[in-house]
Amino acid sequence: MRRIFLLGSVWLAAAAAALFLMEILIRTFVSPPSSGPALSLIDREAPYVFSLNPEHSEISSQGFRDLEVKIPKPSGVKRILVLGDSLAYGLFVPRQKNFSRLLERFFQEKDEPVDVVNTGVNGYTTYNEVRFFESEGARYEPDIVVLAFCFNDIVNPVLHWGDEGEYFKDLAPEAFPRYDEHVSRMKPKIYGPKSSAVRLLERSHLFNFLRARWNLWQLQPLRSVKHDGRRRPVYVADEDPVSLRELENPESPESVWLYGLLKELKVSVEAAGAKLVVVFFPLSYQFEPGYPFFPQNTLMDFCVKEGLSCLDPFEALKAEGGKKLYLGRHRYHPRDVWHLSPKGHEVTARFLEKSLDGEIRGGESL
Repeated sequence: MRRIFLLGSVWLAAAAAALFLMEILIRTFVSPPSSGPALSLIDREAPYVFSLNPEHSEISSQGFRDLEVKIPKPSGVKRILVLGDSLAYGLFVPRQKNFSRLLERFFQEKDEPVDVVNTGVNGYTTYNEVRFFESEGARYEPDIVVLAFCFNDIVNPVLHWGDEGEYFKDLAPEAFPRYDEHVSRMKPKIYGPKSSAVRLLERSHLFNFLRARWNLWQLQPLRSVKHDGRRRPVYVADEDPVSLRELENPESPESVWLYGLLKELKVSVEAAGAKLVVVFFPLSYQFEPGYPFFPQNTLMDFCVKEGLSCLDPFEALKAEGGKKLYLGRHRYHPRDVWHLSPKGHEVTARFLEKSLDGEIRGGESL
């Protein structure tokens, strides 16, 4: 009996040591402590909810991943203001290789006095972008406002933004494509009472790492659909089961939500004396041979109906490599289908230069 007890104790000690080692490895290589000021700032009072931190080395005093913007705008200069999320921000890409910086350079190389302002913020949805422009955008005196739309903008924002404590508990209903579903299902799950054991476990990076993978595994059946005898991906985010196909239906909650925000933004941009241009960026898996689902087509139909200037860069990206222009596997994600590589940003900048050239030169409509 004593031998069995000792053997059990050895196994328990070995298991504890293994868990401790895994905790150290996760903290060191997967979620190392951040150094310096945080990249984002939470602001309960701001209608756009959060912004970039001017104290961060990458961020200007005005809160952009950009150079200081001159106010008032210099005489004779055309200004393009870019709204967007981490795609527009240029996550994992050097600032000078972001499509905003390249677009400005390409115009200036043609002796066109164009100033491009990148206001992209990691994690923004269309809701944040509209509220930001209504609050701050007009004072930068844009001539053109480019909204870089990524399909992950239609997910539940609390899930998308990472549940920063209680900060996002009472967001306005307008921030949610499916507010009723958030109230009935997600809010109790996220903000409901937790046992002491769970609160203690949440201090462990290993526990949080494994829980995130478990949650993702549970969503796997919803991340693809069977079409013509083959399963095709339709996910737009890791954290939310919403499907890309929701935007193929003009009457889905996601479409109604997005359409309302785009129409609201159009009114605000035109009131500021500028023109709105919306760019619908594809996901990398849409470049797979024979991929069948393209909500971009439904979105472009909406734009025509509403008199919105909208651009679909799919063919331009496809011609230069398609899926190869995305980051794919990297340290922070095993299959990044959202973010462009430096080459993808360059192709996007060339596409926008060509698309906006008429507007810049003489006000020709897109």
